[in-house]
Amino acid sequence: LSGLGFTEAINYSFIHAEAVDQLRLAADDRRRRLVSIRNPLSEDQAVMRSSLLPGLLAAAGRNLAQQTRTVKLFEVGKIFIAKDGDTLPEETEMLAGLWTGQRVDNVWYAATAASDFFDLKGVLEDLLGALQLPEVHFHALEADQAPFLRPGAMAAIDAAQDRLGIIGELHPGVARSFDLKQTAFVFELSLPPLERNRPAAATCRPIPRYPAIVRDLTVVVQREVPSAA
Repeated sequence: LSGLGFTEAINYSFIHAEAVDQLRLAADDRRRRLVSIRNPLSEDQAVMRSSLLPGLLAAAGRNLAQQTRTVKLFEVGKIFIAKDGDTLPEETEMLAGLWTGQRVDNVWYAATAASDFFDLKGVLEDLLGALQLPEVHFHALEADQAPFLRPGAMAAIDAAQDRLGIIGELHPGVARSFDLKQTAFVFELSLPPLERNRPAAATCRPIPRYPAIVRDLTVVVQREVPSAA
């Protein structure tokens, strides 16, 4: 991700208890099972994080407040989900990223263009391709499956039979709650299924002996049909 132009962020594992409300999480969402800190230093660090996104959104907000209009961040870290009883919480290693602002740096010889969903999707395709994950595909999500993302601009990421994570445009209401005054795109990946699907060894195929034959086809389909299909 550093090679793709992102900067690594390292945030505290403690967040404000209201962060789950800012993300518009459903009442039965497991990420609402927060682990409370017995003696927090402040209300902003009262619970253990159940998502990496609040930390990245807060970091993006601080950058925008300092007139940094293009922000590309990623973070690797654990989330904590409380269990019933007096047991230790469930800990999962996650990878999350955020992109807001321009597609490329401002240059005198080209017009500026804002980043969009497909820019971040391309970043993840490069990342997962470099990890040689087989059968990775993106497919549409229902609005209630990721309430912090804008309906119609979000997707799930699967590999084989495993759900790797999600990607999408941040919901405008969530952006306002984190004081983000411009469109932002985020992704979140769970590292255990990503590791399970990595091949044990790299394989290669011989270069084809004969040159390829290229045909350009145009297919007219209904608007609702996913491009992968």
